[in-house]
Amino acid sequence: DGITRIISGGTVDEASVDVLLAGGGSSGIVATQLAAKVRFRGASVAYLAPMPPATGVDGVATIGLAHATVVTETGAVGGLRVESSRTHLSGLDGDRERADIQIAVRGPVREQLALLDRRPLAMLRTVALNPADFAGEASTRARFQFPLVGDLRVEQVAVSGTVEAKGFGLKRAALGQDARDGEVAGRFDEKGLSAAGRRTLGRIPVEVEYALGFLAGNPVRERIRANGTVSAADIAGFGFDLRPQVEGTLPLAIDYTVRRTGPAELRIDAGLEQARLAVADVGWTKPEGVPGSAQLDLVLEGARLQRIRALRIAAGDADVAGRVAMAADGQTVQSVELDRLRFGRSDLRLAATRERDGGWRVRADGDALALAPIEIEAPGGATQAASADR
Repeated sequence: DGITRIISGGTVDEASVDVLLAGGGSSGIVATQLAAKVRFRGASVAYLAPMPPATGVDGVATIGLAHATVVTETGAVGGLRVESSRTHLSGLDGDRERADIQIAVRGPVREQLALLDRRPLAMLRTVALNPADFAGEASTRARFQFPLVGDLRVEQVAVSGTVEAKGFGLKRAALGQDARDGEVAGRFDEKGLSAAGRRTLGRIPVEVEYALGFLAGNPVRERIRANGTVSAADIAGFGFDLRPQVEGTLPLAIDYTVRRTGPAELRIDAGLEQARLAVADVGWTKPEGVPGSAQLDLVLEGARLQRIRALRIAAGDADVAGRVAMAADGQTVQSVELDRLRFGRSDLRLAATRERDGGWRVRADGDALALAPIEIEAPGGATQAASADR
């Protein structure tokens, strides 16, 4: 009965059976040994019902009383090509039948993920991903181990495997940006997936480490670590336009975490040596070539920035630490609190809040304040330069 759950249809090209019968008496004739071998072609193989079976399968089945093994070389599931498989059934002589399936599949990423999202696995539903959002071609080797029962549950299935993908793409992969042109390799099991490789995020080529948690009890649904070199214009494409205060290129490392509940978190570490920084209102600049670094911990609702939970900048003679809250649009700064603001001869603590009319209420205290020259209109329309020091 176990073998007929797996294979149906097709043509038998060759078969051999060696059976030892014993009995007589009240129990009748009973097979005590069985060694059968069947070579078939064009069959359907149901690897993991109710997922769709592979069709056009050629292979060999070796059958005993307590176990059976099916080895195949061809087959297809929709647009996927089954390059090889080995299915071992055990416990066929009792009530604890089990299946151990190893399979190699090649084809479109979205079709492979759509298959894994079918019952009984339904793996992508717990991570809110749509197979239609993926692109690329993948070669996957997977292993499934489970009991042969009528109503199989996902928690009864042990899954493991490896995947290599080329031309990998994902819509809205991170911060609202699409990923494309990826080459990634990874491992997966019933708990999650981890992968690493290269891809282009928005317009930026990056090296990426990616982790996905399938279990609903895992508080982290998705985590992306990426490294690349970006320009100020590239950063603007992510919705954070820092120009003209920041110009040039920045080596960047990001750590993006999406939780099943609550906001997402983004950690950014940036090298500032090749960037030009300028704050015109206070007459401060950092030229290219002067060492510097920045670290930001951001909190996001989807792609919308809620706040910068922690901000640290050390560049040239500047040393800044604090936090920033955003307005509901995720673009407008609502308040700034700087526990440390040092540049030039200034050494301050500052708090600024945007008023309803668009103005700012600012409170600053510290040991020194040096402002750039400010043009002041004097009586009679003439102008004069003034500077302020405290």
